[in-house]
Parts: sequence; C-alpha cells; structure tokens
Amino acid sequence: MLRNQALRLDRLGAHHRAESLLSQVVAIIEAHPTHDDLDLVQALSDRARCRINAGRLDLALQDYRRLLSLLDPQIDSTLVAIAEDQVRRCIDGLRHRSATARLREPIGLMVRHARTGRAVDESSRQQRLRTLARRLLARGRVDAGARAMQQWLDDVLLRGISLDTDTMEDLRQHALALWHLQRPQAACTFFRSLVLAQNRRGSDDTLATAGLLRDWAGCLSANGLHRSAQETRALAERIARTS
Repeated sequence: MLRNQALRLDRLGAHHRAESLLSQVVAIIEAHPTHDDLDLVQALSDRARCRINAGRLDLALQDYRRLLSLLDPQIDSTLVAIAEDQVRRCIDGLRHRSATARLREPIGLMVRHARTGRAVDESSRQQRLRTLARRLLARGRVDAGARAMQQWLDDVLLRGISLDTDTMEDLRQHALALWHLQRPQAACTFFRSLVLAQNRRGSDDTLATAGLLRDWAGCLSANGLHRSAQETRALAERIARTS
C-alpha cells in the first residue's frame, strides 16, 4: 500500500513526499528478519528513481550502489546492467552540476560587469549593446555576451570616450572572468582594448597600465603566443620600474 501510494505521488510530482514513503518501505523490509533481497532491491530501485526525479542524484547514487551489492552478476545480469547504467547517469549528472556551479560565479561577475557604463556618456547603440551583453551572459551564453561587450568597448574607443577608474576596474574583472571561463582568446582581445583605453585616459597611473599589460601577457601565453607574452610582460616591468 505504501509503495503504490508513493509511486502515485512520484508520478504527480510530489517527489519528496514519495521519497519519505519509499524510505518507510525500505525500513519495513530491512526490519523483517527473513526479508528477500529482491524485495529490498525493488524498494531501493523505486526510491532511487524517485530521488533522481527530485534532483537528489547523490542519494540516488547511494541507493543504486547498495542495490548492486545485493545482486548476483551471474543470476541478475539484466538488473545489474540497468543499475550500472543508472550509476553512470547519476555520476554524469553530478559532474555536470559541479561544472555548472563552478561557472555560476564567473558568469555572475560578468553579468554585473556588463552593467558598466555609469561613467560613460553612452549613445543609444552603446546602451543596446551593453543591455544585450548583460542578457546573453545572464542566460549563460558566454561567447555571444563577450562579443557584445567587446563591440561595446570598441565603440567606446572609436568615439574617444574616456573611462573612469572604477569602470576600467569593472571591465578588467570582466576580462579576467572570460579567462577563468577558458576563453583566453576573447580575454586577450578584451585586455588589448583595455590597454588602449588606459592609454587614451592620459592617466599618470602607470601601475594600473603595468597591471593590465601583465594580464594581457598572461592571456597571450595561454593562447600559445609566448614570444608576444614575454615582450608584453617585459614592457609591463619597465613601466612599473619607471613609476
């Protein structure tokens, strides 16, 4: 009765309530002194599927691994194959979730930095580009969002608009986030534009210029352009020494 009720709740989307009932089924079977392992296998399989539906892949993985320990590969080969396939599915899902979590922070940073423009007298085109970049990045479309931000910065440079220190730092963090997201080529292009923007500011902050050059050199190196990276890094050190 509990199992049927739980399976019905699971089909209706009440996964957590269904999981609670299936845990009771598992406990009842385990408490019986002469329980059949196949009954326990069925109960664990039901609960594992319910946990997958609820997104609790780590707990589903535990159930499937325990289930496999109860099966005989010679006798229950079909059940073993199904369970092993589900184990792989859970592991792949957990890896994907972990990778997505690692991306969430740098993408979040990029979305925030895409709001940059508070110190820029933006044209309507620039505002549209920056808004587009923010929306694309918020949806995880990093490459398209990065291209929109690059177009925005290129347009700023073309119009000869000077960026203030806070805006420059925001844009630098945007470029670093690109690098951390394994887009060194896009980051390299962005850093090049930032160096141009820094030079156009006519600022005496040579340490900021040196820092941008070092970042650019790192991206060049990540792209395999080691000679250019070495020359850019040497220029950064010369500028830093003169400061």
